[in-house]
Order: sequence, then C-alpha cells, then structure tokens
Amino acid sequence: PGPLAIANTNTDVAITPDGTRIIFIAGQGTNRTIYSRPLDSLTATPLRQVVRAFEPFVSPDSKWVAYNDESDYTLRKVPLDGGPPLVIARIRYEIFGASWGDDGSIVYAASRGLWRIPAGQTEPVEVSTPDNSKGEISHAWPQFLPGSNAIVYTVRYGARAEEAAIAVLDLK
Repeated sequence: PGPLAIANTNTDVAITPDGTRIIFIAGQGTNRTIYSRPLDSLTATPLRQVVRAFEPFVSPDSKWVAYNDESDYTLRKVPLDGGPPLVIARIRYEIFGASWGDDGSIVYAASRGLWRIPAGQTEPVEVSTPDNSKGEISHAWPQFLPGSNAIVYTVRYGARAEEAAIAVLDLK
C-alpha cells in the first residue's frame, strides 16, 4: 500500500504473539497508516491512519495494537478487528521500543530510561535510568520476558551498534 515507514532507530514492524499477523506502518510524510497483514497472505488491512504513528507493539492476546502517536506523544491502542483508538497514557516523549507484558503492563524506553505503565493505570513509572558513571547513555528496545517479572533491553554506550550491550532488569 506504500513504502514501509522505518526510521533508523524505530521498530515500526511487529509480529503478533500468536504468530498469525505482521503489523507495520507504511506511508510517507504525514500520510502514515498502521496495517495488519496475515502471515499467510500478501494483502494488508489498514487499521488506522495516524499522522505521526511510531513503534507499534501488540497485546499478549494478539487483539490490540498499541503505538506512540507523536502528534501529542500519547500511547494509544486500536483493536486488531477494527474500531477507534483508545488512550493508554500520555508519555510526552519519542520512544525507542515498547513491550506489552502478559500481566497487562507496558514498558517503554523514553527520555533515556525505561518506564512502566502498570495494568489498568495511566501514569508511567520510571524503572531504570542509565548509569553515567559506567558510560551508559541510554536504555532502549525493552521486551518483557514471560511472566512479566523481567525485561530484556539494550544499554547504549555510544551511537554505533557495537557500543551496546544486552541487559536484564528484574522488576521484583
């Protein structure tokens, strides 16, 4: 339907946890649309046109797609079977990855650290900040591990890929 909208630090493609669909953002400039495509088909279905949609991620039950709407820096979710978007939380920043835990909470990377939105709440809570004394400049691309008790994420020490490490944060 249009060119994939992938920036150098965005993950604008996701696969549903049930493994049946690929979610992606396509378009140019302000004409961006979130699409859902079954993995056994080449036909994509538009879910939502959003001027500044980035970083889609999917609920553990594969029924919702969430994204950062950078027109007002709000996490929103839209049902995969169609319908209007709903606000999850106002986050106020560009994000560098997000993940939806099987406990219903969401974790995302923004403003240098990792933030978590507990299930049923709308106020993000900071869960990590880079340790400048160790040369860390940011935490990015978090993913919940099964059980939602820990997060795997990237610690960046510089701008190049080889200046990074993988880390685990125990949420207990």
